Amino acid sequence: SPVHVDQTPGYVDSPIEVHDFAVALMGAIGATIASIGESRGLGAQQVRIDRRHAGLLFNEIAYFFQSGWQFDISAVHTAVNNFYRTRDGRHIFFNGAYQHLRDGILRHLDCPNAREAIAKSVARF
Repeated sequence: SPVHVDQTPGYVDSPIEVHDFAVALMGAIGATIASIGESRGLGAQQVRIDRRHAGLLFNEIAYFFQSGWQFDISAVHTAVNNFYRTRDGRHIFFNGAYQHLRDGILRHLDCPNAREAIAKSVARF
């Protein structure tokens, strides 16, 4: 299936063409899914990608600026933000990027903000 790209302006000023990368990625996924659908009798599908919207998929906090100052992203790199194995072998991922979320998770787990302590506590569930 052909892929149509709406060439809307990007929002990230970067030497890496984030929006073009996102369009290529979404185009490949969309074309593959459309091809699989057609081979299963669903008929031809139209794949249309908006360049700006595709780029929003990569809307990392690292791109957030206010009045020229980048937001502090150090909270993203905390022990809470990780995958942890549960008692039955499954995994859970916590989002403790905001202090109130991190505090609530640690309070529920009844442990300090350290990977080993969190892993030990999660393994009980």
